[in-house]
Parts: sequence; C-alpha cells; structure tokens
Amino acid sequence: PANLSSPSVVQDGLVTYICDQKFSEVLDGNWLINIDGTYSIRKITRLPKGMIKITTAENSFECAFSDIEVVACIRSTIVSN
Repeated sequence: PANLSSPSVVQDGLVTYICDQKFSEVLDGNWLINIDGTYSIRKITRLPKGMIKITTAENSFECAFSDIEVVACIRSTIVSN
C-alpha cells in the first residue's frame, strides 16, 4: 500500500499482514498488539473512558487502552491458498 512510513510484514500461517509501525492515533480497525509479551493481530474498537474492545474470530473482551501495547496498524492482508 502507498504511504507507509515504517512498513513491516507479519506472517501467520497462510496469512501475510502488511503493517505500518508509525501511526498518529489508534482508531477502530485491525492492529498488531502486545498483551503481556504475546504479539497478535486483533480488531480494536475504541470505547468511552479509555476502554477498548479487543475482538478475534472466537471471542472478545474489554480492557483499558493502557493494558496493551499497540505495535502497528494493519494496512493490508494477503491470504495464500
């Protein structure tokens, strides 16, 4: 994708994520995050009072934004078959 400031690639099985490690704010969408030393791609939804909802295909939970580290914004997803 165009306009990547600090690009990186994350591979998870047959899925490749094109990420940008430079971003000005965290908006709703897919992000590479760090929770207690474990990195994963998750959907983040901003909630009031500094809370966020983190969603996967299997489950979701709410936590304080400060409980996680946002590493990169997912800009593109490529699925191989």
